[in-house]
Amino acid sequence: MRVYKYGLPWLLDEEEAPDGAKGGRMAVERQLRAAHVYQNKLIELIRARRLVHRDAVMGYGRVAELHKQVDDINELYQDARDDLKKTRQKERRRAESDRQKAMVAKLRELYKESLAQLYKERRKAFRDSAVKELCKEADESFYEQQRQERTRDLTDEERQRGWERPFWGTKQIVEASVKQAHESMPLWDGVRPNDPRFRSWDGSGILGVQNQRPLFSTLNDEQQMDPAVQDIFGKDTSLRVDPVDPEAWHNPKRCERKRKSRTVLWMRVGSDENRQPVWACWRMIMHRPLPDGAQIKRASVSKRIVGERQKWTVQIYVDDQGCKRAPSCGDGSVTIDLGWRQQQNGVRIATWLGSDGRQGKFKLPQKVIERMFSERGIRKTRDENLDRMRPCLEAWIRNQKCLPEWLEKRTKMIGRWRSHARFRALAQYWRGCRFPGDEEGYDMLEAWRYRDHHLWNYERGRSMKSRGWRDQLYCQFGAWLARQYGTVVWENFNIAKMAKRPKLGDDYENERARAMRHAVAVATFRDKVENAFDTRGGRSRYVSAVNTTRRCHVCGLVDAFDAASSVKRVPPCPGCGASWDQDENACVNMMETYDRGDSSSKPRKTNGARNGKKTNGNAVEGESHWARMKRLKREKDAHK
Repeated sequence: MRVYKYGLPWLLDEEEAPDGAKGGRMAVERQLRAAHVYQNKLIELIRARRLVHRDAVMGYGRVAELHKQVDDINELYQDARDDLKKTRQKERRRAESDRQKAMVAKLRELYKESLAQLYKERRKAFRDSAVKELCKEADESFYEQQRQERTRDLTDEERQRGWERPFWGTKQIVEASVKQAHESMPLWDGVRPNDPRFRSWDGSGILGVQNQRPLFSTLNDEQQMDPAVQDIFGKDTSLRVDPVDPEAWHNPKRCERKRKSRTVLWMRVGSDENRQPVWACWRMIMHRPLPDGAQIKRASVSKRIVGERQKWTVQIYVDDQGCKRAPSCGDGSVTIDLGWRQQQNGVRIATWLGSDGRQGKFKLPQKVIERMFSERGIRKTRDENLDRMRPCLEAWIRNQKCLPEWLEKRTKMIGRWRSHARFRALAQYWRGCRFPGDEEGYDMLEAWRYRDHHLWNYERGRSMKSRGWRDQLYCQFGAWLARQYGTVVWENFNIAKMAKRPKLGDDYENERARAMRHAVAVATFRDKVENAFDTRGGRSRYVSAVNTTRRCHVCGLVDAFDAASSVKRVPPCPGCGASWDQDENACVNMMETYDRGDSSSKPRKTNGARNGKKTNGNAVEGESHWARMKRLKREKDAHK
C-alpha cells in the first residue's frame, strides 16, 4: 500500500462551497472536536488498564522492594550530582574533588545494577500465571468499555453544547493511534509510571474515511462492466475529487501544470437524519496523478496549526498491486554511512558506496542550513523584546495605587513569567476589560503583542518552509539512489541513544554540533531513503556497526583514533600506513560485511554498538542472531 499526499490550501466556507456541501465547515470543526474528546476518553481507559497491569506486577515477588531500592539509590545519586554541579558553578570550572567524582560514579554503577535486577524481576512477573490472569481481566474490561464508548449516545448536556459523535472513519483512526501508543510505550520509564498523555485542544486534528468496497482512481474497460465499482472522479458517497485536466501532469510549462492542478476535494464527515452524506470541501492541489487502476482504501485529512495559520493536507492510501507502478529499482547494493560534519559549502550527511564501484557524498547546501538557523535569530529577537517589556510593565503595575482585582490577581508573579503565550493571553483579556487610567500599561503590552505576533508567525512559517525544503532534497536523493540500486545497506545503531545528552560526569557536549544534528535530522534522511527503495520494490538491510570506522579496510587492523578532529585518518594506519576518509572506510567495511551474508532486514536492538561494545556477551563480531543461536546450540551439545 502506498500513500499519496496532497496539499489543501484552505477549507471552503459557506459562500465558496458548491451546492450540496453547505454547512461542511461547521461540521468539520465539530468532528475535530468530537475526535479530540473521543481520543482523550480512550486514553483514560488505556491509563486505567495500564494501572491494573502495573499493580499486578508490583504485587509479584520482590518487584515492590526493588522499586523502593532503585528509588532510594536514585535519590542519593541525584543528590551527589547536584553537589558536584554546585561545586562547578561556584568555581566556574571543573573543581570537584576526586571523592565527589568517585561517589557519583559508584552510585551510577549501583543504580544500573539495581535497575537491571528490577528489570529481571519484572520479566519473571509477566510470565507468572496469576499476573497473566489479572492482566487478561483488565484487557477484557477495557475492550468492553471501549465498545460501550464507541456505541453510546450523546447526553443531554453534550447535545446542548452542540457536540457530535466522531464519524466512523475518524473513529477508526483515533482507535488505531491510541492502540499504537499503548503498544509502543512500556509500562514504566525506568521506575516511573509511563502512560500516554492526554492531548490538549489546540484546534488541530485528523478526519478520515474508509471505503468498504473498491474505489478506483480511473476506469478501464473491464472495470466499467462492474456496476459496483466507483470512481474517485465520479459520484462516490465517501470521497470525491473534481475532474482534473490531464495537462496538469503532462504540460511542459510549469505555470500551466500548477494552474490546472487546482481542484476540489470532497470528503464525507457525517450523515444527516436521512442518512445522506454531509460533505466538506477543500481546495486541492493535485500535483501528481494516482496510479491507473489503483484501489483507494482510505483517506485522511489532517489539520495543523502553524502560528496562526491552518495547514491542511490529505493522504490517500492506495493499493497499487496489479497496476502500473513507479520505475523499479536498479541492480546491486549500496552502503550508506551516516555522519554529519560541517564543511565549507554545506553539511555532509552521508557517504555512499555502490557495489559497482561508484561512490559519492550527500551534502545539505549551506543556504538550507542558514535558512534553518535563521529561526533561532527570530526567536532571539522575540526573547529580547519580551525581556525589555517585562520589567517596564511590572514597574507600571507596581506603581499604580488602584488596580482592578482581576489584574492584581493575574499579574501577581508577572516578574517570573517567561512564556510569550501568557503575556498574549493577558493582552487579549485586558482588551475586553479596559479601565480608566490604563492607557500607558495597555499600550505598552499591546505594542509588544502586535510585534511578537508578527515575529511568531514569521518564525513558524520559516520553520515549516525550511524543513520542507530539506525533506524535499532528501526525497530527491533517495529517489535517484533507488533508481541506481536495489538494496540499501545501513549500520545497525540506535540514533535516539546516540542523540542523548551526556551525563553530568561525562565529557563536555558541543552545543553547536547538537544544534546541527537537530537541523540535518539524520533519522529523517534515513526514513526518506528507505521509503524511496520500498516504494520501488527495493529493500533495506542492516549490518553490524561495531568497528566499521576503526577497522582499516586495507589491512584489517582495528585501531582507535580521534575521529572528531578530522575526516581523514590522522595519524595514518599503524599497520599499513594508509590514510583514508573515515566515512568511505566505513562504507567499504559495511559492503564486505553485507557480501558475507551477515545482514538483517530489521535493525536489531543494540547497546552502545557505536562505542565498540558487543550487544551480547556471547556475540561474535559480524555474526547474525540465528547464526549465534545455532553456534551456541552446537557448543552446548558438545559439552553434554
